[in-house]
Amino acid sequence: MEKRSWGGTDIPAVNVLIGMIGERDQSSKIRVGTSGYSYSDWKGVFYPEDLPRGDQLNFYGTQFDVLEINFTYYKMPSRKQIEGMIRRAGSPMEFTVKANREFTHGSATPRQFSAFMEALDPMIREDRLGCVLFQFPYGFKCSDAAWKHIEMLAGKLGSIRGAVEFRHDSWISDRTFRTLADLNLAFCCLDQPDLPGLPGIISAVTSKIAYIRFHGRNRDAWWRHEHAWQRYNYLYGEDELAVWVPVIRRMVQDTERIYVFFNNHYQGQAVTNARMLMAFLDG
Repeated sequence: MEKRSWGGTDIPAVNVLIGMIGERDQSSKIRVGTSGYSYSDWKGVFYPEDLPRGDQLNFYGTQFDVLEINFTYYKMPSRKQIEGMIRRAGSPMEFTVKANREFTHGSATPRQFSAFMEALDPMIREDRLGCVLFQFPYGFKCSDAAWKHIEMLAGKLGSIRGAVEFRHDSWISDRTFRTLADLNLAFCCLDQPDLPGLPGIISAVTSKIAYIRFHGRNRDAWWRHEHAWQRYNYLYGEDELAVWVPVIRRMVQDTERIYVFFNNHYQGQAVTNARMLMAFLDG
């Protein structure tokens, strides 16, 4: 498959479920939000200066109806933490949860995975969990052993929906899209710098949900940065987001729900771009 270049306005589509899902109701919801919400540099930019930190999630819920939870990637969550988030959110907000990095970068035990899913049980019971995202590192390249690991994770999810984010272009192939479809896993579409080894921008539909993450296009700091936030220090322009609008509307036809998240969180740029995309989608 040819890698996406930054020249045109088209984004290659791989709708492998066409014919399996078929025409969908055009009223299928598109959920737009941010990757994480608790950032100190959002105060005065997104959150009011005098807003207590404990009220931030509730405030976020007045602006967006979905949130990608990131802290679970760095630290195994507890049931109490998840219950607290649901309570503080107040509104019927939906969540997607990033799987702990032990499952994608390490060698987690079945007991750890059971504990992870047990922590998410309150969200599952209240029908607040959209899906679990597995974010694999750049060094996780396509191989038979890697596929066995993914198949194992898919089996652990049971009826919970899952999405997979690949950061190496060795995964961009027909085999990947077909296998993900067989496993009922969503391919996470990425918007990120056009650099050697990174996947191109592809709108792939491999399950009943679609998942899109905007990381920013900060080429200079992607590999060379002192702090992690520098990689995501990028504000999308209107023209850069406008090309996604027809793509997302096309993906709606083949999915039950689309999740779109902005991870360019520095100085609240994710909020700005999320609102911009929502305005475009509203016409």
